[in-house]
Order: sequence, then C-alpha cells, then structure tokens
Amino acid sequence: MEQETKRAHREEHGRNKFRGALWGSNSELKLWREEKDQSRVDSLILKDELRICLRSKRSLSQQLCETETNMLAIISKYQEELNLATAHEHKVADEYAQVYAEKEARGRVSDSLHQEATMWMDRFALTLNGSQELP
Repeated sequence: MEQETKRAHREEHGRNKFRGALWGSNSELKLWREEKDQSRVDSLILKDELRICLRSKRSLSQQLCETETNMLAIISKYQEELNLATAHEHKVADEYAQVYAEKEARGRVSDSLHQEATMWMDRFALTLNGSQELP
C-alpha cells in the first residue's frame, strides 16, 4: 500500500509538473496572442490614419489646383486691365501732345495777328497824326 501511495504521489507530482509546464506554455501563448492582436489593432489604426492622410492630401492638392487656376485667371484679368490702362495712357499722352501743339500753333497765330494789328494801329495812328498836320 505504501508503494501504491508513493506511486500515486509520483503520478500526481508528474501530472502537476506537466500541468505547470502546460500552464507556462499556455501563458506564453496567451501573451503572444495578445501582442499579435495588439499589433493588428495598431496596424489597423495606422492604416485608417494613412487613409485619412491620403484623403486630406488629395483634398489639399485639389484645393491648391483650384487656387492656382483662380490666381492665374486673376493675374490674366489684371494683366489685361494693365494693358488697357497703358494703351489709354499712351492715347491720353498723344492727345495731350496734339492739344499742346495746337495751343502753341494758336499762340503763334495769335502773336502774329497781335503784331499785325499793332502794326496797323501804329500806321493808322501815324496816318491820323499826319492828317492833323495837313491843312
């Protein structure tokens, strides 16, 4: 009976040893599974964040293209207005030069007429003065 008890104790001890080994392996396996699951979760989170970043990048790229198109249209419009203003400036300068030339010509004509009128008035005055001396 004692041998049977010793054998039973040895078997029990062996089973406990085996359970302990299994329990340690099971704990390691659980830990590994948890780490693997956490890395999957982290991977999914990173993939979602990457998708969001790509969507944001596309949106910003699209807005940049629209902004560039609008800016080019505005620049083109102002360039056209600048060209019109420059053309108008040249036209006004030409008209001013023409008006100034006409004013100068009128001034010369006016001076010439004034000199001629003065000459005729002087002659007329001389004629009048000369006629008073005549009997």
